[in-house]
Amino acid sequence: MDSQPRMTGGAAPLLLGLALLFFSTPQAIAGQKCGELLKERCQTCHSLGRTCADLGRDSDKWQQTIAKMADYASAITAKEQKSLVKCLAKQHKDVVDLCRQ
Repeated sequence: MDSQPRMTGGAAPLLLGLALLFFSTPQAIAGQKCGELLKERCQTCHSLGRTCADLGRDSDKWQQTIAKMADYASAITAKEQKSLVKCLAKQHKDVVDLCRQ
């Protein structure tokens, strides 16, 4: 007899979904990297110099700043705002690379 526990019913798909959610990064929204999102949503109105100088700021500060910018540029969705906050606060690699250019 097999003594290993088995997943029944909807447990396996649920665990797979949770694992994917847990291991997903803010790097992509619909396949878009943070740096690309930053260029498309932020650099259209201003240079990235100020943004790059503030990389690593507290998430709450980025959330306030990005929400304010979204008031000016309604094309920034709530999902994109969330992703940008994470990318900028955690100094995501492609954003750092973009800032070094």
